[in-house]
Parts: sequence; C-alpha cells; structure tokens
Amino acid sequence: MISAFAIKCRVDLPETTAIIVPAVVPNRASWRALEKAGFHRVGEGFLSPDNPIDGGAHYVNRFDLHSE
Repeated sequence: MISAFAIKCRVDLPETTAIIVPAVVPNRASWRALEKAGFHRVGEGFLSPDNPIDGGAHYVNRFDLHSE
C-alpha cells in the first residue's frame, strides 16, 4: 500500500519531488515498512506525537519521486 501511494503521487503530482514521513522510533514495524517501500531515513528528532502514549522521538523518512 505504501509503494502504491508513492507511485500514485509520482503520477498525480508530477511537480512534487519527495514524500516526507515521520515515524515514531519505538514503532519498528512502521519505519521498517517505509524502508521496504523505498523510503530512506534522513534524520531524527522530537515531534509532538499524534498519539499521546507515543514519545516524541521520530525518524524522518524520505522517498524521492523523481531521480535527477
């Protein structure tokens, strides 16, 4: 589903260059799914969590839609 979304973005939003997704550090399944779909970790830091039971530590992941 993540890969299909990225492909849809590439087709439907040709001016968009990348997709950026934060993932909570302890949620290994989430950031591993992003990696398997071709996202690369580009940073980490504190973000206010969507769910109050999650901590604020996040990995920031990027998927480039167009190669140069």
